Amino acid sequence: MQSHQVSEGDKVLAAVAVTAVNFAQALREPIVKMQVSDASSEGDASVYMQTAHGQILSAIVRSKLDDGRQFIDYEIYSTATNDYEHGSAPSLESFQDGVNHSVKRREPDVLGLTGSQRDTAENLFERYDFSYEVEDVGGWSMNFDGDDFVMTRAVYLQADEPHQDSIRSDFIVRFKDGTNVPHEVVCMVDGEEVGNIPSGTYADYVVGEIVSNWSTAPAAA
Repeated sequence: MQSHQVSEGDKVLAAVAVTAVNFAQALREPIVKMQVSDASSEGDASVYMQTAHGQILSAIVRSKLDDGRQFIDYEIYSTATNDYEHGSAPSLESFQDGVNHSVKRREPDVLGLTGSQRDTAENLFERYDFSYEVEDVGGWSMNFDGDDFVMTRAVYLQADEPHQDSIRSDFIVRFKDGTNVPHEVVCMVDGEEVGNIPSGTYADYVVGEIVSNWSTAPAAA
């Protein structure tokens, strides 16, 4: 039985991929896309990783022509904050150090922004007038749609007639790119809007003014 010899290049590529996964885990964000290639069109190995909240780590392992040693070009980008950084590491250790530094720099901002957006969406959800009795709700899902950060949750509304199935709706909050300021709050059923946000709750939020303390935001009349 022949044994498979793992090349040094494969080891470096695997370590780069693990570092990318660790980057996402350190930010406590699920990975939505991961690609590892042992040979690009230029003959370089590459790793691409994207998290659910828009953090992207892309790395290319390149071989130096003079002595055969490898170095790592990498980019880290946030679609939420439009923050970008580029580095070129002469060793795996320096690459890992650079990624760890990026985690420490990003973690408070990324988690703080996402938490603030979630709090805002929850407050808007609690104040929304669905025009139906709410029977059940799902958890929040988050994604990017163009320049918008979108938070959505399934809401099950009571049907008009007894013994009918609940009406499935989607409660949607759209935030301006990289902010906790929503510019759209809506509940949709089969492509039609239902309910409304009560007057006095949305306040001037929709035009970009931030209500500083939702606990004291005016209630609907």
